[in-house]
Amino acid sequence: MASVIPRIALAISSLLLLSGCATFTEADVVASVGSHTVTQDEFDALLTEFAQRGDIFGTSPLGDDGTTSADQARVLLGAMVQVAAVRELLDASGEPFRDDDLAPFYDALPADHPWRDLTPELLDLIAATDATVIDNELTRVAALDADDVEAMYRRDPASTGMLCLRHILVETEDEANDIIDELKAGADFAALAAQRSIEPAAAESGGALVSPDSPCITTNQYVTGFDQDFTRGAFVTPADGWSEPVESSFGWHVILNRPWDEVGDGLVSVLTGPFGASARLDGLLNSDAVHVDPRYGTWDPPTGRIQPLG
Repeated sequence: MASVIPRIALAISSLLLLSGCATFTEADVVASVGSHTVTQDEFDALLTEFAQRGDIFGTSPLGDDGTTSADQARVLLGAMVQVAAVRELLDASGEPFRDDDLAPFYDALPADHPWRDLTPELLDLIAATDATVIDNELTRVAALDADDVEAMYRRDPASTGMLCLRHILVETEDEANDIIDELKAGADFAALAAQRSIEPAAAESGGALVSPDSPCITTNQYVTGFDQDFTRGAFVTPADGWSEPVESSFGWHVILNRPWDEVGDGLVSVLTGPFGASARLDGLLNSDAVHVDPRYGTWDPPTGRIQPLG
């Protein structure tokens, strides 16, 4: 199963600056994941240092008016959001963050590495995005039981970190609407996919999108490997029912979250197993538990990043 780690937004060593600007204001909280918040003061302090250390990060310093590149700000805030998500999972398990969680990163960082010149606060943020650190922390997240998994899936399938989908692909929006009319009239989704979908495998799969060893695919795999517009539509498809027509680069889709009785055993196997916490971290970041101050943009689950508004 794919790990959550490639989604971490803090690409500090290869940051590319784009256009736009961000300003500091008096707001108390700039982002939150559940009950875990990123305060304005801590964000301002890290952003100021991040911007000033162009020698390390390729960033641009603050202007005389206190502004900096909006993309620069979003990269840093995105990293803080994703670290907050890990801490939120730990807190929910009664396992708060411990300073020694960062030890694997510091033990591996050479004494003469340029990052050693950073403040402890910024270096701790970088450490908290380290793959080994996150993997170790996730081992302390309490495992779900089958009832918990079922409740999550019935409430919000993407929150499990897995998507168990069927889809029907057609060439036009009108055809997609015709498909929806047939579904409303009682047509079976899988049979309709086999008959009407232009996806080559649909005749045999009934439009199911599956992993080699599971009836589901991780949301991380959708984020990194699928058309973003399709993924965006999949994330908001109702838990019980089908989507409105979704346009992607391949055509128009109608998407269905498969019934629990078709996929429940596969989901329980993943979510209660060794990769369950990683999937749940993805699911948390795909959910409405993430909030970002609109001055900086909006959290976009299909990319795992903060995107500009509009």
